[in-house]
Amino acid sequence: MLLTVDASCPTLRSGSASTALPRLMDALGYLPRLGSVVCQARPHAVLPTAMLERWLQGVGASMPVASHPWLHGLLRVTTLRAVSRIDSYGPHECLELAARNGEVQLRIWLLPDSDFYAWDSLLRRHAIPAVAEPLVEPTCLERLARRLSRQRQPRWHGGVVQFRLQRLAGLHLLDVVPATVSALGCERAARLLDHA
Repeated sequence: MLLTVDASCPTLRSGSASTALPRLMDALGYLPRLGSVVCQARPHAVLPTAMLERWLQGVGASMPVASHPWLHGLLRVTTLRAVSRIDSYGPHECLELAARNGEVQLRIWLLPDSDFYAWDSLLRRHAIPAVAEPLVEPTCLERLARRLSRQRQPRWHGGVVQFRLQRLAGLHLLDVVPATVSALGCERAARLLDHA
């Protein structure tokens, strides 16, 4: 079950896409409450002006506007999905924001320094249940293949940040700013960013 703007999603059968869009906007506005997180963003070329104009006409000034280049993929986001996985380093939880075609645009990983109460509230408030991925440790050959494939693809942008929401000239601006974390948070962040 995903929070999505696509009217064909099972979570929207009782409503419509017009009721899902405000839920998506509210979820994006909730991100600053998470505190320090790892944000990984798919690299994007400059977004066409026509896409920005359609987006602004469709949602008006109520949708947070991405004021940081890492967040430009938000213009394509239609689906939120919480992912929970466990590996040899322990549990990991993230929020994946994906486009209509399923391509993940942004991942927001929790750190030991993150506000887990805010995370639980976000999932509960927006009915975003965590999808548990099975524990599958990659073999040496799979790790090598993944590393080689990453060298051929554009590297995701990422870092330890806090989301910030500001109101300016009638618009809500969603931004990321560098965050400080504990030694444990720094170690976890380095591991997450290395495996992007």
